[in-house]
Amino acid sequence: MRMIFFAALSLAFSRNSFLFSQQPAEFTEQEIKIIQSCEENITNKVYSPVEADKCLSYLHAENDKLLDKLYDKKPDGTRRAELILKYENALKELGDFYEDNPREDLIQKKLIKLLEFDYEAEGCSLCDIGMGPQPEKIGEWAGKHAPAHSNKTLSAIKTWKALPNVRTQSLGKYGYTEANWADKTIRQRAATLVADEILQEELTKDNRKELRRAADDILFLLDAGMQERLEEYFKDSKEPA
Repeated sequence: MRMIFFAALSLAFSRNSFLFSQQPAEFTEQEIKIIQSCEENITNKVYSPVEADKCLSYLHAENDKLLDKLYDKKPDGTRRAELILKYENALKELGDFYEDNPREDLIQKKLIKLLEFDYEAEGCSLCDIGMGPQPEKIGEWAGKHAPAHSNKTLSAIKTWKALPNVRTQSLGKYGYTEANWADKTIRQRAATLVADEILQEELTKDNRKELRRAADDILFLLDAGMQERLEEYFKDSKEPA
């Protein structure tokens, strides 16, 4: 579905669109280059926040002169303007976020919001253009466009390679691999890691209720296999005297 959407998006951004081929005199050569540059940041999968910022600055210059001109060319120009604003603003927002030198926990919260909460509620703009919902895609983006924060990002999204060997070995006993781990969301990964920690604990009279509560809090984020393991863990472990 994402591939179909991206193909449609590329078609909408086609250089040979009706907008420029039929009404060239209404846009200067420089304006056409600006608009095409805005679109190519998306269609060529560059996804540069710097280019997004430049694009938006050009469009909004002189009280939105170029943006208004593009919007006025209905329906093609209006649609192109809407798409440019939607995706370039999303890229600029992400770039601005990293400019503030965020901590790892804030990166995790931000990406959960973008790739999970927004995705479920109103749609994920970054996912539309191929930067999600798989967390690794944002990790690749950070390596290119926010390299100073790349390691923090990989750790925040819990990539398989960012996990300590002791964790991947433990998860491997339950059938997890780098391949099926990549299918999980950030919250699912974090929950699975918590479940793994719980399963390694020895139940005592003092910690049983706390561990049960922790398990109940994350149960909805776990796959069926891990849910079953947790239930068996508490069922098979006798209540300490």
